[in-house]
Order: sequence, then structure tokens, then C-alpha cells
Amino acid sequence: MSLEASYSTNIIVPKTQLVSHQGNLKESPCMDILRLAMNKIIKERGGQFDTLYTDNEGKNINCVLSIRTKDFQRGVGATIENDGRVVFRYDAYGDLGSIGKAICDEINQNYNVIAVMRAHKKLGFTTDAKFKKTTSGQKIVTVVGVR
Repeated sequence: MSLEASYSTNIIVPKTQLVSHQGNLKESPCMDILRLAMNKIIKERGGQFDTLYTDNEGKNINCVLSIRTKDFQRGVGATIENDGRVVFRYDAYGDLGSIGKAICDEINQNYNVIAVMRAHKKLGFTTDAKFKKTTSGQKIVTVVGVR
């Protein structure tokens, strides 16, 4: 049995990148940020990049980019919809600790932090990110830009 879960994000690959990279989005700025966001999780949790994730029955599902971590071997895959929206997909069957969703949350947060820091740098700011964990285990990130 399988239970595909999808995690919609506010990450959108602009149409100009969709067109200019003609289907080879691996070289686009958005995909570069996504790789960096995923790589941070790989470093923290242990794991690797892939281009597929696996459902509970062992079936491989292709995607643009995915990560498999030590604590979630089936992986979380990133897909890009026709309108440019990035959606994370994974098999949630048996994921009692909601690790798949937690990984999606972390990728999304990392992506946004990296994107804001890059935007600040382009505007001439010196940036810094401060990470803080709450007592409930949530991670709060504050990005500071100084000119």
C-alpha cells in the first residue's frame, strides 16, 4: 500500500527560466537554490541527492531532484508543475513521525532563507542568518541585512 503525499510550496520557477533553460532546469537559478537548500538537510541528517523517490512498495518515481536521508530512505522528490510551481512529493504511508513533511518544511525554509540572502546581497547588503530552536523543536531563522 502507498499513500502519496504532496507538499505545495510558494517556490515558483519563473516562466523566463522555464523557457530559457528549455526543460533543462538543473542549470537555472531556482534549481541552484533548491540544491543548496536540500544539501543543507543532507549535511544535517546524512543522505544523498537522487532523481527519484520510492514508494512504500518499492516503486521508483522520477522527479527533477530528490533527497534520501538516513531517517527517510524512501526520499522526498521535487517536481515542477507546468506553471512553474515547485511541489514536493513522497510516500507518507507508515511515516508515523511525519519525517517526510518535516523534510519538506526544512527544504522550504532553507530555500526561502537562501533566496532572501541572495536578494539582499544583490542590493548591496551584507547578510547574516541567525538560527534558533524553540522549546517545541521548531527552527526560527532571522535574516539580517546591513548596508
